[in-house]
Amino acid sequence: MVATAPVIGILSIPPLLLLLFRKSDNKHTTITTKPMTTTTTASNDWPVHMIVVGGSSGIGLSIAQECARNGTTAKVTILARNQDKLNQAKADIEETAKTASNSSVQVQAVSVSVTDYTAVEKIAHQLLGNNDKEKQPTKERVILFNCAGIPYTSEFETIPIDVYTKLVETNQLGAMYVTRAFLPHMNQGCIVFCSSATGQLGVYGYTVYSSTKFALRGFAETLHAELMRSKPGVSVQIAFPVDTATPGYEVETKMMPAITKVLNANAGLSQPEDIAKIMDGC
Repeated sequence: MVATAPVIGILSIPPLLLLLFRKSDNKHTTITTKPMTTTTTASNDWPVHMIVVGGSSGIGLSIAQECARNGTTAKVTILARNQDKLNQAKADIEETAKTASNSSVQVQAVSVSVTDYTAVEKIAHQLLGNNDKEKQPTKERVILFNCAGIPYTSEFETIPIDVYTKLVETNQLGAMYVTRAFLPHMNQGCIVFCSSATGQLGVYGYTVYSSTKFALRGFAETLHAELMRSKPGVSVQIAFPVDTATPGYEVETKMMPAITKVLNANAGLSQPEDIAKIMDGC
């Protein structure tokens, strides 16, 4: 188990990201300042394909840019709902790769809603499936980032019921749908979940949002246990970033209760680029 204390400590150090993941030796490791690198030790002849769900803005976009910059990635695919934002993000990622002299990386942008499992499953097959064998794993090392999410802050009794459904469908079920759709095509790689510091510690004003982020931890840890047996080449990672300067956070602050604003002011604000440098691979 990971104690609560490190989470409290991390809230007061904005540049750091609490990153929890399990290795094949079944031990927990906490990463703070040391960036991770993308490797292909399990199958070093397979190209690396980074798929970032929620990759049109915020942490997801920064991760995609970092992947395009690092020189070890053959493909970067971003998924999100808004096609206009995807087009702009794709152009930004391509420019990042060009600036880093990594223009050989292939960048794709695909519009899909994570709440539509049938659509997500179709996209997964289009990106990774073989023509004649739908469930045959791809000959790529796939790093799947689940970064799609909706923020919401308000006291529990003031939150409309339909918001409960919207947050659960996007933040929790969306990650499960994506994972279920892509996993049959993966033989080597990593599945990364972007939770939140509020997925480790309940914070005033985050009742519904926090619940969806806590759920990701339970899902990730249980999935890890199952994949150790069924797909040992696929690891699972979950990150718990603190408040980060993203478009979603800007929306969040507009509805934030006064008490929550005081708590967040003491915690500081991270930059998505700093988070991405730690989350850019497994």
